[in-house]
Amino acid sequence: MEKTHLSASSEKSAVSSLVKMVKRCVPDSVKLASKARLRPGGRIGLNLPDRIFLEQVSIPWFAEQEETRSVLDVGTDWYTWKYEVLFPGMEYQSIDFDAAKAKFASPNHVVGSILELDQYFEENRFDLIICNGVFGWGVDDCADIETAVSQFFRVLRPGGYLVIGWNDNDDHRPEGFEKTDVKGFERFVLPPIESDHFNSAGSNRHQFRFYRSVKSASVSSQHETIL
Repeated sequence: MEKTHLSASSEKSAVSSLVKMVKRCVPDSVKLASKARLRPGGRIGLNLPDRIFLEQVSIPWFAEQEETRSVLDVGTDWYTWKYEVLFPGMEYQSIDFDAAKAKFASPNHVVGSILELDQYFEENRFDLIICNGVFGWGVDDCADIETAVSQFFRVLRPGGYLVIGWNDNDDHRPEGFEKTDVKGFERFVLPPIESDHFNSAGSNRHQFRFYRSVKSASVSSQHETIL
């Protein structure tokens, strides 16, 4: 009986290992496509905890603020198609360095890098910047992340909001993120959750942090915040 039990256990372990190996071979695009769901207005979205939080909790709060009139959304893909409908009455601008993804973008779209925002937008242009799923997917090390955030700071108005989301897993964790020191931002408590961060329950361990630009004459040049 013990031998049979051990054999069944070994077989189960072998099957589990095989499943994990097959999953690793499946492209990320296929994995995401399996999570696609139809949203109101004919938009197709991702049925993942982090996307649901972003679209149903975070974005609606920002969209309701009178002071939030212009937004820069960093990164486009099939699941961000028609994303502008989430920002009614606002100027919605998107940017992505991959020209092939422009077909999923809004009418106001720039093909370019977030490391060079000053080439496309003037200072203090936006009230809100959403940078979700970019750090860890090409913008990874301290130098690039620091450059990106300094560019966000430049094109955000004083008091403007910054939302950063990333996967906190071994495949796409931006190792340079926790080590990056950035001037000019402070953590912001998002009222619906009464916290300046949110950790989703999904397997990708997606996290969000919320910031506000403190760019003003009264802010000390020594002010420094650790992301």
